[in-house]
Amino acid sequence: MSAPSREPLPDVFAVKGDAILAFEVKSQERYAYYKRHQVEKLHEFLEIHRIYPTRMAVLAAKFKDKGWAFAVAEKPGD
Repeated sequence: MSAPSREPLPDVFAVKGDAILAFEVKSQERYAYYKRHQVEKLHEFLEIHRIYPTRMAVLAAKFKDKGWAFAVAEKPGD
């Protein structure tokens, strides 16, 4: 899902066993910037899916020459 939306939809989500991960993904050359509302929407999505005991909001960035980088946003303000 890579389009602006008011709905709390991540770019990508994955489920395995009792875990769900919601990803906001960027493709950049040098640095990735995530807007506060994008991170908040990840957490809203995860709150809807409380059936999963393990829920993670993941910020992912694909850099042109360095590959992928991942970080977990522990709370909506991260």
